[in-house]
Amino acid sequence: MKDEERHIDYDLLGKYLSGECSKEEARSVETWRSSSKTNQDEFDRLARLWREADSLVGNNPAPVNLDAAWDRLHGRLFGDQEKPDKSTIEDTASNAEEDISLKGEDMETPGMAPVRETKVRSLYYYASRIAAVLVVGFLVYAVFFMTGGDLEQVVVLAENDITTTDLPDDTKVTLNENAKITYPEKFKSEERAVELIGEAYFEVERDEEKPFVVHAHNAMVRVLGTSFNVRAVEEETEISVTVEEGKVRLSDEEDVAFVILEKNEKGIFNRSTGHIEKYEKSEGGEMFWRSRTVMFRDTELSTVFDTLEKLYDTEILAKNEEILSCMLSAKFQDMDIEEILDKIAINFNLTIEKNNNTFEISGDGC
Repeated sequence: MKDEERHIDYDLLGKYLSGECSKEEARSVETWRSSSKTNQDEFDRLARLWREADSLVGNNPAPVNLDAAWDRLHGRLFGDQEKPDKSTIEDTASNAEEDISLKGEDMETPGMAPVRETKVRSLYYYASRIAAVLVVGFLVYAVFFMTGGDLEQVVVLAENDITTTDLPDDTKVTLNENAKITYPEKFKSEERAVELIGEAYFEVERDEEKPFVVHAHNAMVRVLGTSFNVRAVEEETEISVTVEEGKVRLSDEEDVAFVILEKNEKGIFNRSTGHIEKYEKSEGGEMFWRSRTVMFRDTELSTVFDTLEKLYDTEILAKNEEILSCMLSAKFQDMDIEEILDKIAINFNLTIEKNNNTFEISGDGC
């Protein structure tokens, strides 16, 4: 396609749309429109923007603050991407103002002040319309042509293994088995938003201007930079957030109910009721799936056995209830359930019998 078929003088088009161009100029615009379907589509688009500019300009003449409009909208449209060159917009607006000034001087005819005032007011309105069309039109072009429309979404699924992935902002995410995270290939808006199904541990790169947000079913976790664990398993009615470093805000999606969680605190969100509660993190196996470490400090064996049953999907039965009141302080790392129970049995002089996936513990207690 020839260059003259692709482009049109925006000043001339503005005059045409405002009904202020000469017959020769009108013919030029009509010739350009009819030369190709692309030109006709472009004309229709700009004519629509011209009509919409009424809401930006109104009936009173007012200058268009291009810098303010550009800066206000850029952050939401482009994120951290480099700003497209707006020199064309600035030059056109400047030329429009000069045009007003020059044409106003040409009309300074004695006794014709009211005519001059009306003409200048009309030209100023026309120039403002051009500026508004250029701002909106250039933003439309930048969004759909320079960014290529919506960015592709990246999906990472940890099927039968624990998987670690780095996000575009260098945040590190460790996914538990069967967990899935979805995020854009580049964070470009006012926040870094991801969606999580399952359990994951986040080490968030700090950015005070762009909060990091995890959407997990109908719960939302918002942070600036910290380390925390989110468990949002589809089959479970509760979503839990455990903080290792920093500060985390746990809320519903509407951000009506919320709690602030700090280091060693845990929040529980009930998916059915929307109720949120905050607790001190237990000494058990909060992060066992990731570190393969479980630690107890002055913990009753009743709690120890409950924790081990959940972590290892097994059943532990104490034949003597006195055993359950014994206090344990220990750390177990990279051990299977039989190794852990053997060490506990030695420590309290207990006997262990295994029957399929059930462990029966007997002894005098402590």
